[in-house]
Amino acid sequence: MLRCVIEAGATFENPRTGTRLEVRDSTPQQVVFDRRYPAHTGRADAHVHFDIEQSWEVLAGRARATVEGETRELRAGDKIEIKTGVRHQDVHNPYDEEASVRWTVWPANDFVQSFADAYTHLLIHDKLNDQDEFKPLQLFPVLHATHAESWLARVPIPVQRLIIPVGAWLGRRRGYSAHYGED
Repeated sequence: MLRCVIEAGATFENPRTGTRLEVRDSTPQQVVFDRRYPAHTGRADAHVHFDIEQSWEVLAGRARATVEGETRELRAGDKIEIKTGVRHQDVHNPYDEEASVRWTVWPANDFVQSFADAYTHLLIHDKLNDQDEFKPLQLFPVLHATHAESWLARVPIPVQRLIIPVGAWLGRRRGYSAHYGED
């Protein structure tokens, strides 16, 4: 297992967009962070995890998530827990005002640690997409290096098993990595 690459108390912010992560807890058991979502950010594709679970609690504002095809509108105090094998689209902010959401992800396995390392590096360097989410070539090296069991919901898993190694190779050639280390 990787060392905890994001330490409790660390803060990461995209200076242009205002997306901000504040790490509350980072242990081998879990990673807990608060994410500030500027208006109209955080939308990623629907996917499924077979090796991690997660929950979201809206701290301020409004947010939206989709679980097993059901779209849920969330307000401050609302919480959703995602078990392994549940198809979902992560919480995001499609609204005109800012939102804040507490994420808890467990266990903090190699995929979670590598994802956090790459995401925070790319976030502070303003290298993510317009939603402040990974571009596919940025995510492939993380998925491949950690043997993650996270898959897009709309593409058959056997096809993704073939695509990810090629995408990881292309991503590495473009300068993306599964491990960025400390900035």
